[in-house]
Order: sequence, then C-alpha cells, then structure tokens
Amino acid sequence: MRKWDWLRTVLILAAALVLTHLLKALGVGRESLLMVYIVGVLCCAAFTHGYFYSLLGAVVSMLMFNYFDTQPLHTFAISSKDDYTLLAFFLIAAFIAATLTARFREALLQSQENEHRAEQLFKEKEGARLEAEQAKMRSDLLRSIGHDLRTPLTGIQCGANYLAEHGDTLPPAEIKKFAGDISEEVAWLSNLVENILYMTRIGDVGLQLQKQPEVVDDVVSEAVAHVPALAGRALTVLLPEQVLAVPMDGRMIVQVLVNLLDNAVRYTGAGCPVRLSVCAEGTRAVFVVEDGGPGIPPDQCEQIFSSFATSGKIGPDGRRGVGLGLTICRAVVCAHGGAIAAGSSALGGAKFSFWLPLEEPMEENNHE
Repeated sequence: MRKWDWLRTVLILAAALVLTHLLKALGVGRESLLMVYIVGVLCCAAFTHGYFYSLLGAVVSMLMFNYFDTQPLHTFAISSKDDYTLLAFFLIAAFIAATLTARFREALLQSQENEHRAEQLFKEKEGARLEAEQAKMRSDLLRSIGHDLRTPLTGIQCGANYLAEHGDTLPPAEIKKFAGDISEEVAWLSNLVENILYMTRIGDVGLQLQKQPEVVDDVVSEAVAHVPALAGRALTVLLPEQVLAVPMDGRMIVQVLVNLLDNAVRYTGAGCPVRLSVCAEGTRAVFVVEDGGPGIPPDQCEQIFSSFATSGKIGPDGRRGVGLGLTICRAVVCAHGGAIAAGSSALGGAKFSFWLPLEEPMEENNHE
C-alpha cells in the first residue's frame, strides 16, 4: 500500500509542477499558481492513506514554488519579505487543508467499513433467522407427520390384530369391513407419503414437468380411483361432452385432484355431496372440486395454500392433516402456467378451482 501512496504523491506533485509551468507561460500570476499547488496537496490527501503524504505534499509544493516561482529563481533563497509571508501562509493553509481532507477521507473509509460490517451483521442475523425458521418448519413437519401417521397405523394395527385373533369366528361381512378399513388407511398413508415426496422434490430441485396432451376424462377417472374414501359418497362428476385434451404432466395433475378430493372427503361428513367438474373456458381448462361440508373461512382462503396450513377443522376420522397437499397443488398448477384458488361452493361447503392453459406458451413451442 505504501508503494502506491508514494507513487500517487510523486505523480500528483509532478502534474502540479507541469501545470504551473504551463500557466506561467500563459501569463498567470504567482498567487494563482499557489492555488494549483494547494489543489495538488488536497489530491495527495484524498488519494493516499494517512497524514504523512498530504503533509509531505504541502512541504514539497512550498519548496517547488520557492525554487521555480520566487526571486531569485532556481534557488531556495528568499529575497523578499512578502515572499516569506506568502510562503508561510501557503504552508499553513496547505497543512490545514491537507489535515481536514485526510480526516474527511478517514471518516469516509470508516463509514464504509461500518456499513460493510452492518451488512455482514444483517446477513448473519438473516441467515440465523432463516435457519431458525427452517428448523421450526422441520420440527412442525416431523410433529405433523408423526401425528398423521400414528392415527392410521393404530387403526391398521388394531384391525389386523383383531382379525388375527378372531378371524375364524367373524362373519364374512365383518371381515370384509375390517379389510376395507385397513385398505382405506393404507391408501391414505400412501397419499401422505406421495405428498411428502413431492414436497421434497419441490424444495430440492423444483418440479420437472413432462408435459404431453392428456384426455381429461382419463385423468379424472384415475384420480377418482386413487381415493377409495369416495366409495359410498354422493359423488358427481361433470365432464365436457367433447373430448378435451390438455397439455399437462398427467401424473402430477392426478395428484392435485387426489389431494383436492381427499380434502373434500376428509373434512366433510358421510352424507355430504362431492362434485368434480371440468370445462373449457376460452384458452383454459377449468377444474373445480366442491363439497357440502362446513367450508373455509374467507380469511383463510389464501393462507390455506401455505405449508403446514390447515383449515383448523378436524375431519370426521379425527385427522387434521399435515397441510402439504394444497401447497403441492399450488406448486404443480403454477408450474403448468395456471392458477388455483379457494372459495365457497354452491353446495354450501368449500370450493377449489384451478385452470390450466389449453395451449403451450409460444416460447416452449419454439424451444421444442
């Protein structure tokens, strides 16, 4: 650093000397030449570190002015009392200007350093806050998953133990009922694990879509088949009269419909109707899942799509749910270029609707 400060000081003083000679050749008076040297001293204070180089510049500038611009020329002798006074006040003014400039520069550097430290401290605090939030989210996830796994696993274990102990004496109808209950619990667990895997993929690498034209009737039929709890429910499915093919990742949209239908069953009683409808509106395919249950409070229609959020209600089976399903639904639908929303249904309960574009965006077509 010192080497560069020496070089800057030499270059600034040399430039001041050359400039004074040029101005003197143009007839500029000595008092004006002193201003050039003072500017040189200020530059030394501004572009070097510490007080030494600025004070050195003041002394050297005075000597150069004495040598080149006072009588007798090219000597350090001073023949006039006025020159003594001029040089003395020049040196005092140069010292004061150099000192103030150096202090200002140090204050500026200190301010920048403080700002940098403040930014680093803010980043550290922000990082700590994010880590704390992530730790809380992991804790919430594990706690919610533990709660959601315990209920169906307990039912499966109890049902299986009861069948193992009393299966020989139970009538076929009751055995069939126990087997159906176990199958339903297993299907629910499978859907929970699938949602957790989807959430992991979203958090790690994002959703990788594999789009191709899918017939809506086939997607809806597969989704309904993956929700055994719909058996015995008053389910209404409304599909377009004409074949409707939508560019989508079929497996992911099936999971979206499974999550929505599963919610419609979980948070409503056995007698509540469920309706799934699909229609084409302009350049969009609109999917709507409705139920006749208690519905969703208006102030929760947006936040319910956040991770670990639920409607606050416990379903008839005693489950509250991890709250990942709707988060995954939004992520999948948005990745397709669509949108999803919650609201009130004409059936009196909750309504979830999402739309997908019927045509691929021009950019994707060109890319393909």
